[in-house]
Order: sequence, then C-alpha cells, then structure tokens
Amino acid sequence: MVEFADTERELRLGHSTSWTAENCTMPKKSTIPDLCPMEPADPFGLGLSLPSGIRHLEINSHYYRELARFEFSRRLFRPIRFVIENNGEVTARNVHVDFRVPGTIGVIIVYTSDIPSRPSQKSNLLGISSPPMLLSNMSRQAPGSITITESDGYSVEIECGDLQPGRKVWSEVVYVCSKESQTITFRGAVFADNLPKPRNVELCINTTIDATALSVTQLLSL
Repeated sequence: MVEFADTERELRLGHSTSWTAENCTMPKKSTIPDLCPMEPADPFGLGLSLPSGIRHLEINSHYYRELARFEFSRRLFRPIRFVIENNGEVTARNVHVDFRVPGTIGVIIVYTSDIPSRPSQKSNLLGISSPPMLLSNMSRQAPGSITITESDGYSVEIECGDLQPGRKVWSEVVYVCSKESQTITFRGAVFADNLPKPRNVELCINTTIDATALSVTQLLSL
C-alpha cells in the first residue's frame, strides 16, 4: 500500500491530498536594488567609523534578489511525503516504488535541499558553503530515500528495501509546485524481487493556485 503522509508526523493522508499555493510574480531582477550598508552612528562625535570598503564587505549586496527567490519558492512550493506498507503475509524483497509525472503539465519536483532558505543580510566573508546535495545523495539507497529524475517529465523513485508483513517505510520529504490550479497525478508501480508482477498505484494532488504580484517596494519591506 502506498499513500501520501504528513511531512512532520508519521500520519497517513490517503491516496489524495490538496493545497493552496501562490504563484507570485516577482520584480524583474534588474529592477531590484543592492542592499547598501547603513551609515554607522558616531555617538561620541569623534568622526570614527569603519572604512566604507569594510562595511560593504560585511553586507550581502544581493540580499533583496535572494529574498525574491526565497519568497517565490516559499509561496509556490509545497512539501510532500509518502508511506509504503507491506499489507501482505510474506516479506517483500528489495521493494521500490516508481512514480511518473508528465512533463507537459507545468509541474516541478525538487529535493528539499533545492529549496532556498531565507537569505542573510550579512555576507559570508569566508566563502564557505555547505554541500547539501552531496549529503543528500550519500543516503540515496537508504529505506525511504527518494531519487528524482527529470526526463520528459519526472520520475520519483522510492527505495524501501525489504518489507516484512505490516512494516512501514516513511519516505523523505520532497517539494512540488504547479504554476496553475490543476490535479497532479502520480502514476506508478510497486516492484519487488518476489512480486510476480508490479502493482499499479495512483496518487493525486488537487492544487489551487492564486496568481499574485510583488512590487519592488513590497519586496524591500519584507
């Protein structure tokens, strides 16, 4: 049995789920200004302050453009998760589930690590960045791990390993978006080494998408 699951708790949601999201048009990148450092206060009137070059190094000048990307993703993408259970009487060996989503319906499916986090106004002076995709790919074969492949649509493959009778596997979380209201159908099959033939499965997401827009002034006020 394959169903949607709550993204924070081990709770089944059934074969269909629904959500409301916002397809927010952001200002053109060329119209979004740099974040500039504020002039520091000089409470003692001594005329002492950090050189402007140093102040600029401390500031993430791309902050507002990164904020626009963050806000676009936050409003449009939604997390999903799956639960797979063996409701048979024998152990299913080397189980995996393979879903397909057509590429002609305006849907995007990504890993959690592809979703931008809220940017910082301070610059990363050391230039150190974490490798989230490397860390994510290290566990691609673990039970519950998901592999997303984009080729004329999306393939979403869930590794489950061996499933004893009654055992459940809760998948990792991935993110999905649709730019317009529609029903997204995940059509797939459950495979196992000792399953005579794959078992078909179909899950649906009913999306309601509101079209909005954000001005530069509104972006700068966030």
